[in-house]
Amino acid sequence: MTFYVEIIRHTPSGVWLLLVYCLYAAISQLRVRQVRPLTVLIVPAIFGCLAVARGLQGSYAPIFWLGCFTGLVLAWSALLMTRPVSQHLRNGRLQTGRDFFAALLIPMTFIGHYITGVLQALEPGALLTSQAQFMMAVLITLPATYMGTRAAGYLRNKAQSVVRTDAIEPAVS
Repeated sequence: MTFYVEIIRHTPSGVWLLLVYCLYAAISQLRVRQVRPLTVLIVPAIFGCLAVARGLQGSYAPIFWLGCFTGLVLAWSALLMTRPVSQHLRNGRLQTGRDFFAALLIPMTFIGHYITGVLQALEPGALLTSQAQFMMAVLITLPATYMGTRAAGYLRNKAQSVVRTDAIEPAVS
């Protein structure tokens, strides 16, 4: 038990702040909300930075690239199944629907990166196995692709809905 307490005690305070933000972001995915268009880029930016940081630590063996491909396929499959929706509002905001997959993905990604970081500190050789390389590649690719593509879809829908809204509005006499 003291082993786990030591791990938690030596975790930097910035990691705990990131955990709080990840929990807040996950909970906010469970409700319909109105957000500024650039706000939908915050979580994908965090996951993108984590992906780049972890990707630079990878061995780039073929199994790593297979894991990246698997993460891409899983992310696109999840997007096709969940089909996150957004609607452009007149006040310039986006109204996003509930996304239960994102609500689950955000804390699971944090936990995965936390475990990977602890393993890297305690036993760096454990991350050099082919299974670890594959899982690390999936861990960095799946959330970054899902959240980034979802945000791009929200912003694209915003651009399209502006055009549609202007075309549908009745002429004022």
